[in-house]
Amino acid sequence: MYFIVAIYKHNKLLQDDAIDIEENKNFEDLLSEVRVIQKLDMKLSFCKNFEPCQVKYILEDLEDIEPDLVPHVNPLPILMVNSQRYCLPVAHKSSTRRDFLFNDILWILQQNSLGWTRGMHETFGDKFINCLIIDLLWYLDPHHAKLKDRGCNLPNIILNLPEYKINSNYNRFYFTGKHKKEQLSVVKLDGYVKEVESCVSQPWASAERWKQFVFSVLDLCHNARKYIKYLEEVNQSVKENHLSVDFIRNKIDNILIEIREKKESFDKKYDDISSILHNSDYYELISLDTYLSDDKRARYDFILNLEVDSAFTLYRYYHGNYLGTLNFIWKLPYFDDRSKTKESQLILLANEMVPIFFTRQMKKNVIEKYSLIAKLTPLIWNKLLQDLSGDSSSSSNELTKEMQDRIQTVLDLQDPEIILDLRVNYK
Repeated sequence: MYFIVAIYKHNKLLQDDAIDIEENKNFEDLLSEVRVIQKLDMKLSFCKNFEPCQVKYILEDLEDIEPDLVPHVNPLPILMVNSQRYCLPVAHKSSTRRDFLFNDILWILQQNSLGWTRGMHETFGDKFINCLIIDLLWYLDPHHAKLKDRGCNLPNIILNLPEYKINSNYNRFYFTGKHKKEQLSVVKLDGYVKEVESCVSQPWASAERWKQFVFSVLDLCHNARKYIKYLEEVNQSVKENHLSVDFIRNKIDNILIEIREKKESFDKKYDDISSILHNSDYYELISLDTYLSDDKRARYDFILNLEVDSAFTLYRYYHGNYLGTLNFIWKLPYFDDRSKTKESQLILLANEMVPIFFTRQMKKNVIEKYSLIAKLTPLIWNKLLQDLSGDSSSSSNELTKEMQDRIQTVLDLQDPEIILDLRVNYK
């Protein structure tokens, strides 16, 4: 069916057109763009017997309608409700691992019905999450095991992040990338903690709804400061050791001598030790380290419970670092045949096998003293010091170690020309 549709407003023609439409449609379909028209659900088939049919629409302003028919809405309550609605910063596109961490923190806040009022979420909220996420949590991410070993445990609300719940990390590149692994620094860690503490000292953080989350954040800062204190103590101790003019460890205060008597029954795991003592002479020095496990706890338990069917003396020297403990034993005769002199001689012999380590200041003093007589490079002086004094100190870095290895090659081959100085090519 064809309809000529004319739309008027205040006797002014707005639109006049011929429209082809199915007869089963209604008047509302005919004027689908005009929503204020009422009672247009009557079927167009009503006009079938009046072809050609002309439909006239007349539009009137709402001002012409009776006031009682216009719904009255007060916008102030709506604005007040919207102003108190809590919002979160916009989630990041998950293009980097930091973005994953940022979005997971947003998820934690959403699960706890936390957020900021409109406007604050883009300023205070975004700054807080970036200080907490991109800086502090990202910096600590690869070092959770190290923190745990020092009793600096992360709060549960942080450990509930998706990656941590599956024993994974967000900063995976730290473990998989071919780059120098950055260790925790006092300066950096302290700076990140201060930024977070500054954020949670603002008025919004004192709201009751934030109480539990802010408490967890402060707990995180407390444990970070606890680790900072540990690092400061270690750094101070290392600095004092480097500046010391005496050996840090000595063979008087750091050794333990213990006599263990014969036991008829003992654990079978000590059969090898028992056999060695049976086949050795009295007061023959035997190193235990080759029979000990690599696991620290297993080594400790093995020596703590060491008992065999021979009396022996246990000598232990504590290095006080990653080198662990040096362990020696020697078989003892019966009580009447034991000799204090031989016992002392064995202790002196064991002491000679303990490595010594010069401090940096001790090396520096030797080099400065003898540099007045001979002009040698520091590497040559260090090598000379090692040969004369038995210094077992390791190289301070990889480059120094490589140079010392080259010097050792020259000394072993007794050929100074074996090493070429390529700098002559630039002359």
